[in-house]
Amino acid sequence: MKRDRLPALLAWIAAKYAEELDARLLANPTEELWGRHIIWLFLLTRSEQEDPSDRQAVNDFLSELADEEMAAARQIFFQIIEQRRASTPTAPAPELG
Repeated sequence: MKRDRLPALLAWIAAKYAEELDARLLANPTEELWGRHIIWLFLLTRSEQEDPSDRQAVNDFLSELADEEMAAARQIFFQIIEQRRASTPTAPAPELG
């Protein structure tokens, strides 16, 4: 794949993740949900040997993606989460850990 198509692909993946996220999780802070998406993306694209609890491995993964490549993904993720919150009755946030 051409690198110039990466932002569109990352945005599409983020949108699908935000759309499919369990409605019970919407009560959690958006930044926390974005972090969960980053870990999911890390798991999706990395080998089984890499540990998602290894902060350095996740930071290395993120450093491979330029801010402008992630900007559209982050923006659409936040928009979809806010739209879903507006249309979903609120419930207490479940524990993520």
